[in-house]
Amino acid sequence: MTGIPVQKKSGNTTTDSFARNICYGFDYTVHVKESSKAYDKLASGNYTIQTHTDMGACGAAKYYSSEVFWLYDADTKTLTIKGNGAIKDYTSAAEAPWSKYDVERITLDSGITRIGEYAFANLLKIKQADVTIGAGVKVADNAFAKPDAHGRMPLPQSDDLYYNSYIGDTTIAAKMSKDGVVTIYPTDTENTVVPGIKGYQGNYTSFPWYDAYGKDFTKFFTGIPASEIKEIVFADGLTEIGG
Repeated sequence: MTGIPVQKKSGNTTTDSFARNICYGFDYTVHVKESSKAYDKLASGNYTIQTHTDMGACGAAKYYSSEVFWLYDADTKTLTIKGNGAIKDYTSAAEAPWSKYDVERITLDSGITRIGEYAFANLLKIKQADVTIGAGVKVADNAFAKPDAHGRMPLPQSDDLYYNSYIGDTTIAAKMSKDGVVTIYPTDTENTVVPGIKGYQGNYTSFPWYDAYGKDFTKFFTGIPASEIKEIVFADGLTEIGG
């Protein structure tokens, strides 16, 4: 039964390598996803079981990724990273498995050695200063969300969106869901005017859907077909739509 996140109950709270296998007879806490098959399997054993809303491996090691694992608890909105080693690099903010959850607090085990690229970049309520990070822990450049050249924080990304981006250098944003709904919305209360395109041949390159649809409609086009747009929504808070 290797690969199940377990922790030997002792004075040392760091998960040790022997805790990978629960057949040694020690007194363990076993972390399992609530209502999972693992819970059903282990509930009858002599283990202390701690359930979580979701969990999984997130280690950088190629063959031992379960040496670092994550636990999310919705009731406390807490993301916990346990184990020994580095958190893997992610290619985007939306790729991290916990990115879809409402996280207000992050705790790291003392055995964590590095926070990978984009690991927490989609958790917009979390700043690096909010997390207790050991002196020797390396932090990737894009591990946490940070403002762009215009002082805007990244917008949340998810698997059910084609895009979610600012329009030009404004704080008005547009997102398109995979069910065909484009929503244009303000991200603050100061800028409430949707920028317009001046003239038929105006500069439309600042609109998110320009890159999404591609600049050249050829047989090699791999963007989003315009036929997928089913609805356009102008969200509450907007006061004017540009020409």
